[in-house]
Amino acid sequence: MTDNELLLEISNIMHTQLLPIVDRLDQLEGRMERLETRMDSLEARVTALENRMDKSELEVREVKTLIETQLLPMQKELSAYGMSTYRRYEKATNQTESMEQDLHILMRVVAEHSKELSRPS
Repeated sequence: MTDNELLLEISNIMHTQLLPIVDRLDQLEGRMERLETRMDSLEARVTALENRMDKSELEVREVKTLIETQLLPMQKELSAYGMSTYRRYEKATNQTESMEQDLHILMRVVAEHSKELSRPS
């Protein structure tokens, strides 16, 4: 066998033995490309979620500020107004009850006096 024939035979043997390795490397490269595509998609989704979270945090801060600056002071005013109204009604109710008792007493006294005045002397 000549050197060229020997080299050709070695080349064929190496090609035969390396072909499965090359095929597996090609498969691995395809899988890696699909993995990179999925990772890119996942990264885009995470970025979208981060943006939504940032927006939600801003909205929560705005709501908190609204509650602290407008709703709580308004609630305090309404509570104070409600208490003062309650106290006025409580006082008026006590006065009404007292006047009702006085009226019953007055009606009894008038009835007794009417009886005494209507008796012949």
